[in-house]
Amino acid sequence: MSTHQSKACCDTPVPTAYPEYDPKGSYSTVADTKCYVVGPADAKKAVFFVYDIFGFKQPTLQGADILANAGYLVVMPDFFMGDYCQPEWLAQDTEERKQKGQAFLAKLQDPSPFLERLNNVLPQLKEQYKSVEKWASIGFCWGGKIVSITSGAGTPWSVGVQSSPAMVDPADAKKVTIPMMMLASKGESADAVKAFGEALTVPKHVETFGDQEHGWMSARANLADEKAKKEYERGYKQALDFIGSNL
Repeated sequence: MSTHQSKACCDTPVPTAYPEYDPKGSYSTVADTKCYVVGPADAKKAVFFVYDIFGFKQPTLQGADILANAGYLVVMPDFFMGDYCQPEWLAQDTEERKQKGQAFLAKLQDPSPFLERLNNVLPQLKEQYKSVEKWASIGFCWGGKIVSITSGAGTPWSVGVQSSPAMVDPADAKKVTIPMMMLASKGESADAVKAFGEALTVPKHVETFGDQEHGWMSARANLADEKAKKEYERGYKQALDFIGSNL
């Protein structure tokens, strides 16, 4: 995996509190993996949701609910099995926090354990939700990288979406075989995002939300701020429009 870890992923603060919100979904176990599941169980189209490094945070669950509200079954597996990056680790203001943060980010360089979990979970989801005919995937930060590298030949997805993608690599784009959206923030490398978009040979939409922080659609969403909330909502509308046009 590319080692171009997003600097913004390490430096951007995570809100210490979020506006009150009651998630609409529930948790179930699929292939020994806890999953947040929301939306109609008899849907014909589904979204496989890959969270960011902070796991089941409230704005991330709320984003899944937004997708489900459009009629999709949405499933968010717990790829990290409860062992999420803790926001305070990224401050690196003590040796212990620095070591824990670096150790967590280092394990993201090898995607094979996460791909193995995906390959265990997805067949069981297909068995459990037989009405689903097509799957989209959407990923945030590290999850965007997972979407990117699973969208080549033989991909289980019909369309992919990345938001605040980490480790952006144009070499991945050359292998993508499905419609692909990339919604970047001001925290990603503009050159890398541009090169990724230019390397795509499929239907695509690449856009940068230039005044938004890395993770503005997931755990770092500052939903208490009116502008940030509007851009969060606009990001999900863009994603829904792209998925709806291509799924």
